[in-house]
Formats: sequence, C-alpha cells, structure tokens
Amino acid sequence: MATEHHCDLWEPLRCADTDADCRRMVGQMPPEYTSRYLALRAGGPIARKVWGPERQVAMVIGDTLFVHGGLTKEFLDSRCSALDDMHQAVSAWMSGEHDHIDKKKKKNEPLARVMDADGPMWTRIFSEPDRREPTDSVGPEVCSLLDDTLRSLPVQGVRRMVVGHTPQRAGISEDCGDAWGAAGSVFKVDVGMSAGVFGAEPQVLEILVSGAVRVLTAGESHTLPDRQEL
Repeated sequence: MATEHHCDLWEPLRCADTDADCRRMVGQMPPEYTSRYLALRAGGPIARKVWGPERQVAMVIGDTLFVHGGLTKEFLDSRCSALDDMHQAVSAWMSGEHDHIDKKKKKNEPLARVMDADGPMWTRIFSEPDRREPTDSVGPEVCSLLDDTLRSLPVQGVRRMVVGHTPQRAGISEDCGDAWGAAGSVFKVDVGMSAGVFGAEPQVLEILVSGAVRVLTAGESHTLPDRQEL
C-alpha cells in the first residue's frame, strides 16, 4: 500500500532577517504561540504550501454558496471576475507575495476588499443574532440583501448561502427563506465546538441531491425546512 508523506512541509520556523513585521509579532507573543504563528502566518510553510495554492474566498457547489463570513452584492461588483480576483489575491497573500494590507490606501484592491470588516471573511450580517430563540432572525432587509447577492452571482440557480464565523448557541439553523418572504436561505453552521467558545458538540449540515437539508448530530438527524426551488 502506498504511503503519502508530507516531509516537504517541514522547514525551520523562524523569521527572515529582513521580515520586521514577523520579528515584531514574535517578540510580542507568548513563547508557546510562536511555532503556530510561524507555521500558519501568510508566507509560512502551511499557508504557502497548503492554503496558498488556488485558495478560494467563496465556493459554489451545486446550488449552494459557501463562504466564511458572508458575501454581499457590493463585493461582486458588476464584473464576473470579481470572485476570481479575490481568490487570486488571497492565494498570493497566503503564499507570502504581499507583505502588508493597507485598507485605507488600497481599499478597492481585491485583497483589501476580502479583509474589509464587511467583506466575505469578517462580515456577520447574515449570522447575527445567533438564534437563541426560534423567532430570532436577521430580518427582512438582510433577507432581501441575501436574495440580491444570490441573484448577482456569476453562477445561476444558487438558492442558499452557508456561513460560519459567528457561533450559534442553539446549533446550526436556517434563516430567511419562506418564513421571511425570501427566495433564498442562509444556514449558520458555526456551533462553537472549541473549548474556548461554547465547547459544543459537533454538528454537520448535510445537503442532499434531492434538495433536502439535514443537521446531523451524534446519533440523530433532523431536517430543516429549506425551499425545493427558487
């Protein structure tokens, strides 16, 4: 049986002599965090060799858009290449080709747009509130924004968005959709499994070819009321 080795990922974890930002960060953090930072930071061995190649900010699979924080129409512009531009910029940054992100001077550049507080990595517009109660919702204005975003994608027929980033105390939940007069739905899938967040039990969102959407937990599953068609 063939065995795949990843020895090529190993390399000395240190800051380059000319990398002032790296040396400053290492000097400010506890020693036990240093190795993790050096391995995972932009330009580090894991970021460069694993995350860097063809890194995508958002991905459409079938009729579902997956994105860490959320994606709004303004970040798509009117160009079909807007997503590709952001993908390429993040890949280059992960690979260490960009030293710094100046959001003020380069606010319209793809990388700065990705890292914007309202951008696809950090926005929480589709995931707050965290649905402590079944009646909690992002509201009709955000649901309308969701519909506008899904219709603006270069891929037609996308009818749901799956987001993380904002832990949900009640577990995975669906928002917008029929219940709020929206064509599309958003699924919030960050359940806060980390001990540093909620220490919650793992959950998995399962999207079937039939269009059914289920939440899987240890030993059980339940179906969410996702629409069958736009």
